Amino acid sequence: MGSKQAVVLVAGAGLALVVLASRPADAQSAHDACALVTQAQVASAAGAAVGAGQPIGTTGCSWSADPRAGAGRIMITLSIWGEKWFSRKSTPGVQRKDVAGIGDDAYSAALGDLTSLFVKKGTSTLQVRVYGIHDAARQDAIERSIAKDALARW
Repeated sequence: MGSKQAVVLVAGAGLALVVLASRPADAQSAHDACALVTQAQVASAAGAAVGAGQPIGTTGCSWSADPRAGAGRIMITLSIWGEKWFSRKSTPGVQRKDVAGIGDDAYSAALGDLTSLFVKKGTSTLQVRVYGIHDAARQDAIERSIAKDALARW
């Protein structure tokens, strides 16, 4: 991994942790994000060994691969937000694509080589994001797999 990619990964992960650690007024806490998917499910989706899920504030969970194991710096986050986080407002530079067959409604949002999957389930929004993998199709496959596993335990 080049130094530019490492800086982007660290900056993106840091921003995600700051955002996810702050609890918005409408955040949903009825579900424990770390309990919705297992470490084995995340590892299977990512194609890499990951550590146990680590809570991100009260709204999310993250799983990370040990870069010394050869998979690189991979981090996957699952967050649970309120309904208003499922926003279809256009944002400059963000490409949105509808995703069928997951939850009540779903879309993928891409900014550069970072994608996020947003899934509406009732009055909640699940957000799945993959860091450290720069192939959008692979990110999408991982995000969909984790979202489906999470919804199976919802």
